[in-house]
Amino acid sequence: MFARLLVLLAALNAWDAAATLHWIRRGVATEANPLLEAALNLNPCAFVVVKAALIFAGVAVLWRHRDHKLARAGAVVCTVVYALIGVYHTTPWLLNAA
Repeated sequence: MFARLLVLLAALNAWDAAATLHWIRRGVATEANPLLEAALNLNPCAFVVVKAALIFAGVAVLWRHRDHKLARAGAVVCTVVYALIGVYHTTPWLLNAA
C-alpha cells in the first residue's frame, strides 16, 4: 500500500511539472521554488531533470523510512498537497480558461 502511495506521489509531482511548464509558457505563472526557477532559466529540460531528481530523492527518503509513522504520515500529507496542487493546475482547463 505504501509503495502505491509513493507511486501516486511521484505521478502527481510529474503532473505538477508538466502543468507548471504549460502555465509558465502561457505567461500566467512563475515557478515558486528558487532552485527549480534557476533550472527553468537554463531550459525546460533542466527544469524537468531537477524536478525529477527532487521527486526521486524525496520518495527514496520516504521509502527508506517506510516503517516509521512519521514517514507514512508525511507521504500522506505530501500526496494530499500535490493532489490539491493538481486540482489547482487543472481547474482553469476545466473552466475553459486554458
